[in-house]
Amino acid sequence: TEKERIALEIITASNSTKKRSLEEILLVRILLESYTVREACKNLTEDDLKELEYLTFEQQYKVRNGGTGSEANLQYHLKLAELSHNNTILKILKLILTENGVYHTFTKITNVMHLEKLSNHIAITEALKERNADKAENAMRKHLQLLLEHTKSYTEC
Repeated sequence: TEKERIALEIITASNSTKKRSLEEILLVRILLESYTVREACKNLTEDDLKELEYLTFEQQYKVRNGGTGSEANLQYHLKLAELSHNNTILKILKLILTENGVYHTFTKITNVMHLEKLSNHIAITEALKERNADKAENAMRKHLQLLLEHTKSYTEC
């Protein structure tokens, strides 16, 4: 059916490591994750906040010890999607964030921006602590725009 064909095209696109596909995925992420962080601001509990802080700390620890911190990064973004209470967005983000080609490529790209990326997660988490949806959304947009800028200068491996 037409729906199945479109679903397969989305899956194929989300697994592509071509620069244009990566840029398109990031533009979709900016839209979706701006929403998820705003909704997370409304819905998160103190325990959720502690989990987000832990994931930020874990990512910092891994990066400072020579790792990528990519698993903690992934879990951070998926937790925000989960906190949005929008299962469709959560499923879409799981699809576009966990497809191997894209995930590993974004990890390569972010290796050059670890310190900037970490400060962005800290800013997002601080805004969430304040329950300031505008500030959280702006921090998320800044974070993903930075990744988009790095992706635009990325050349295919």
